[in-house]
Amino acid sequence: MTLEELAKKAIEESNGKTFYGVGNSSRGKSALPLFIEYLQSIDSSYNMEFEWQQPKNNKIFEQLTADSLKETGTFAMTLIQDGNQIESKMVQTGILDTFIPKDWADANGTTADAYTGFLPLQTLNKVFMYNCVGDKTYDNCWDFVAEGEHGLFMDIDSEIVGKNFLYMLTRDDYAAWMKESFEALSADEQAYFQPTIAEMESEAADLGLGADGAYALAWIKLWVESYNAQTDDGPICNTLVDASAKDQFGLLVYSKLRSVEESSSVSVKTSRSPRMRTAIRVSAATATATICLSPTTARCPGLPAPSSPT
Repeated sequence: MTLEELAKKAIEESNGKTFYGVGNSSRGKSALPLFIEYLQSIDSSYNMEFEWQQPKNNKIFEQLTADSLKETGTFAMTLIQDGNQIESKMVQTGILDTFIPKDWADANGTTADAYTGFLPLQTLNKVFMYNCVGDKTYDNCWDFVAEGEHGLFMDIDSEIVGKNFLYMLTRDDYAAWMKESFEALSADEQAYFQPTIAEMESEAADLGLGADGAYALAWIKLWVESYNAQTDDGPICNTLVDASAKDQFGLLVYSKLRSVEESSSVSVKTSRSPRMRTAIRVSAATATATICLSPTTARCPGLPAPSSPT
């Protein structure tokens, strides 16, 4: 079916009804009004109400699994930021299926049956940002795991992209950049991290990592032991843009800044992305997120990295 044919079918099935959606991204909620607007461009009498749920702590898969066991499911739409678990928990189990739009397939000389894989919906940027009310700066990725640092971070069990980001740091090229960044530190700074790096040498060997794997494992160990776990990127953003969050930093999706309402104590101008001492080109893309250790104001050339769809 073409997009127009699908739209007409959607109008037939949903006009005057309530549409229930669930996702681990707020973008589903913001997309639904646009979907309604599009259908109204075809049929001006079209109307639909909707409710959107956004479960926390990675519960969305349990929720969709339970819904699939009902004789008539509740949810008509889902938006999931986690390609790995979409594949293992949703597609392989038969709960969700791949969809290849006919218009796209025709334009690319293929068919839905012939095409394998997924079509990523979007790629987002996650960046390290810090509150710049004070004089503190961060110019090396090792600064984020220095003594006394506790970055705000969406817990690795809440959003798998954070865990995948840490896994990807162990890849040879990323690990080499971690070593390069370490070597850019002062002697005193290196002395603080060196024992952890030495401790990780045997771990790196046991895991079959490359020559610089211990640097990646050391950074991961220090990060996991020190970060301040949050349930969502929204609260991280709200904290960092407040004047009271002097010298705090976090790793969050950059687009959250769009929702900040300026006031006497809250402003996007109070937070910034750090400029790195070296070209720490560490980026990782999984599902719909890209995490950069050298973010927007530094050098982040967008290295090719695996991505998978929502």
